[in-house]
Amino acid sequence: MIVAMTGATGFIGRHLSAQLQAAGHEIRPLKRGWAATELDGASAVIHLAGETVAQRWTAAAKERIRSSRIDGTRRLVAALAKSSARPAVLLAASVVGIYGSRGDEILTEKSPPGSGFLADLTKEWEAAENDAVALDIRVVNLRFGVVLGRDGGGGAGECSGDAGCGAGCGVRVSLSGASRCFAGFVRMKWARWI
Repeated sequence: MIVAMTGATGFIGRHLSAQLQAAGHEIRPLKRGWAATELDGASAVIHLAGETVAQRWTAAAKERIRSSRIDGTRRLVAALAKSSARPAVLLAASVVGIYGSRGDEILTEKSPPGSGFLADLTKEWEAAENDAVALDIRVVNLRFGVVLGRDGGGGAGECSGDAGCGAGCGVRVSLSGASRCFAGFVRMKWARWI
């Protein structure tokens, strides 16, 4: 099975690519400047590309984060619209920061989005991903907190209270857990997508 992947050389992408290749899938990395034709023949697209949110949120950083997440996603969906053989599914990384800072409130996928930079960004970002639904592509938004690993990820120092990292930083996910989540969707749900 061919899986096209943005962010394939990034922190999660490297590990996920290795897992999927070990399971016999062909990974088609979509590197900077990729062409829409690179999506042709892919059974699935995994969208991981984007500026990290685990950094100090200066005005310049917020613009980089917004542009990479929203403009990058819009570019991907526009390319999917032009693809001659569209994938059945778009698996997209998202963040639990969509819920905003809610203290000890128990949140589920049915909980309404919060407010603030990360929540507002994520609402717009997921809306851009969900435009693929009109193309008859199933969209799965996988919302993670800060992903941690031995070779990278959002460390505790990057998400201290004064770092400006905002809501969602209290939730930590191991790299192996995040990559297993994506790989599990590929293994267990594939039959429903194609």
